[in-house]
Amino acid sequence: MLRDTYPQADFQVITAAMAAINSHVVLEIAKDCARRRPDLFIVYLGNNEVVGPYGAGTVFTPLSSSLALISLAIALKATRTGQLLTSLFDWAASRRNTPRVWGGMAMFLEKQVRADDSNLETVYRHFHRNLRDITRIAGKAIEVCREGLRYSPNSAVLHCNLGTLFAKQGRKEQALKEIQTALQIDPNSVGIRRILEAVSGKSD
Repeated sequence: MLRDTYPQADFQVITAAMAAINSHVVLEIAKDCARRRPDLFIVYLGNNEVVGPYGAGTVFTPLSSSLALISLAIALKATRTGQLLTSLFDWAASRRNTPRVWGGMAMFLEKQVRADDSNLETVYRHFHRNLRDITRIAGKAIEVCREGLRYSPNSAVLHCNLGTLFAKQGRKEQALKEIQTALQIDPNSVGIRRILEAVSGKSD
């Protein structure tokens, strides 16, 4: 489609996505990609935050309230020593009937999370922070797929946060679009309305 639309341009599309990951891992992927100075990041997030690694409903690495510990664990897995320890833990986990390989969403049928689960607040907080950091790393080269946010819990806050980030980057039109979407989802939010007014004033 890109070649047909822009035959004079040379596009190179690199897919860094994979199954069973969420924003914790995507943040590290974004750091690696940023070193190669891409013209555009396309980010699709939100689907695996609960059932992915360190999520409230995961069957793999359990939920942690500390982003620092999660980041440390991911960093350790990038080293040979960390990989050795992970293999030992996986071996021990296999003796407790913990899955070692990805088997699709059917794996979570017996580990469902209720909408009022208190652990979800930690998941939301981690997602907000990771999305903010990914946006900061990508800078003005980012394009967030809003479909990924639309079906996520607490999506009004996510859209509002994303709009605020865009406003700080000087991307006023995109900022207004995100904040207006947040207000459509939660029209009674005084806080979102005030942010919209502030960003609208900056865009005049």
